[in-house]
Amino acid sequence: MASLLYARSEFAFYYATQSLFFGGTILGAIAASILLKILRKVIHYYLSAILLIISAILFIAFDLFNVDLIKAAGFLSGLSFGIALLTVIIHGGEISVKYLRGALLSNIQVCLDTSIFIGILIIFLISTNDRYTNTARIIGIIQLIFGIFALPAAFFFVYESPIFLLEANNEQEAVKNLTLLRKEPNSMTYEIHNELENLRTIIKNKSIFNPSEIIPFVKISIYRIIYALGTSVPVNIFMMHYYLIYTGGYSLYFLYVGRFIATLIPVYLIDGFFGRKIVLLISFIGSGIFLIVIHALVASAGILDVDTIQMAGLIAIFYNICLGLGGSAVTHTYMSELFNHSSKAYINALIITLEYIVHFIVINFDYPLIPVGTVQPILLCTGVFQVVAGALAYGRKLILLTSLIGSGIFLMIIQIMASSYMNNNDYMKDLHALEIAGLLTFIYYLFLGFGSSSVTFFLQATPEKSHPP
Repeated sequence: MASLLYARSEFAFYYATQSLFFGGTILGAIAASILLKILRKVIHYYLSAILLIISAILFIAFDLFNVDLIKAAGFLSGLSFGIALLTVIIHGGEISVKYLRGALLSNIQVCLDTSIFIGILIIFLISTNDRYTNTARIIGIIQLIFGIFALPAAFFFVYESPIFLLEANNEQEAVKNLTLLRKEPNSMTYEIHNELENLRTIIKNKSIFNPSEIIPFVKISIYRIIYALGTSVPVNIFMMHYYLIYTGGYSLYFLYVGRFIATLIPVYLIDGFFGRKIVLLISFIGSGIFLIVIHALVASAGILDVDTIQMAGLIAIFYNICLGLGGSAVTHTYMSELFNHSSKAYINALIITLEYIVHFIVINFDYPLIPVGTVQPILLCTGVFQVVAGALAYGRKLILLTSLIGSGIFLMIIQIMASSYMNNNDYMKDLHALEIAGLLTFIYYLFLGFGSSSVTFFLQATPEKSHPP
């Protein structure tokens, strides 16, 4: 499904189709959050697969004289994706044991990046003759295959979560499913009995709103929004303005190959020796540092130094690798286990909504029309915020330290740009640099305020160890 995210960028009506996809994703997640309380998970998977099949048929039927078909296909595929995404997050958290939950939920991002990888591969391999129609039809055929395959797969391999069955007063099936999921020899073992008691305790809490969930909600929302910015804004703008000029279309292919390979690693790291905090720290802080280095190279070289720009492009590959290491996989895992059972679906639907609103806003930027000088502060700001997100995962002291160091770096850059402007006799030539310095001044205060207010807020709350990262 996510192959559409890149493949549809080849079409002249890209923005409208993408917007409909993201709108469908939001509506699908909201609908799923309501239906999860009523319908079994397998029904959600059936519904998602049927919507995907209808979308696939519309893609196959597409021609350039009927643009509305692909717009409808984009919306339906988004609706299918939103239902499936939230259902997998909730279902995965309910049926998995803690030491395997990270590996299971990491596969969400593996599937997403695999589909993006397939979409880009289609773009490069397809003939340029009648390219738009052929691309849509190939994507439609792939979607149709997966949609049809999903129906019997859901029927034979999906076990309803025991906690849903207990809420429905179907204890017999709950015990049966739990025994199968845990691969126990029979339902009379101590482990099964103990887990059933824990599940009964969980469903007794009917509270929809719990004040203690506010901080985890804010943290996870920040992680998802920064991940959305990191995958959408900086590298795309950099590629459009610089790297593609010198290296051709295959550069984007190599960027996504790196991220695709990197997403496979958290499957083995999250529940292992490193743990979730370390993986999240490495992913966000590492990618943020790489992005700041890219900014420095682009700022120092300009658009004429081919060697330096190509070096920045190579670092962009490592940026994608670092970002793929766990920025998304860890947060999906936290989304499946952090919140109260009664409110989990609603809170996660809200987080998905916020994330895809950001995707919606970002995707409607017309990258080729953004001034070249604007690329540099966007790269820098996004990189710094990724470093802050990594610090946020590891505690208050690191947040405060990162905030102070980051705001200090911003202040030095502003001072250098202002001095350069004042020492240049041609004021009009550096007027754009002064505008950028003004933007950075705003980001400086935002960045400084973020660190200080966050730490103050956390200090007034319950002790740090009670809050998941």
